[in-house]
Amino acid sequence: ISSTSGSNSSNVKAVQSALSAKGYYNGDYDGSYGSGTEQAVKDFQKAMGLRVTGMAGPTTQRLLYGGTSESGSYSKLDVGSTGSAVKRLQYALYELKYYDGDISGTYDTVTQNAVMVFQELNGLAIDGVAGQQTQQKLFSSNAVPCSI
Repeated sequence: ISSTSGSNSSNVKAVQSALSAKGYYNGDYDGSYGSGTEQAVKDFQKAMGLRVTGMAGPTTQRLLYGGTSESGSYSKLDVGSTGSAVKRLQYALYELKYYDGDISGTYDTVTQNAVMVFQELNGLAIDGVAGQQTQQKLFSSNAVPCSI
């Protein structure tokens, strides 16, 4: 959710409410993604160790709303994989500060390297493959942001 993506006002209100409950936002729940909401998102992202963008992306929302466990079924992604699942993977790695490349939807060596660092810092087997365990951790609210 961002000020530039044509955000749905009820989604923005939910973000504002969750930010308020966590002590980051004290404005009105007006459904408008203005500078106050954006700053609250930035403050929350900084506190959580996420990349500070001011946009409430999927990882930011997972941490904001909580309750996302390490479950779900995922297809294995590896070098050469393409498509929307790779884009989701790259964006989650971006938000957690592991990935700085393009959100291209192509699993390249830059993506593989980001996955390996994620695996290392999250106590997973380091193979550069985004398999079931890696994606369950990545898409959970328990994922550890990059600190190196």
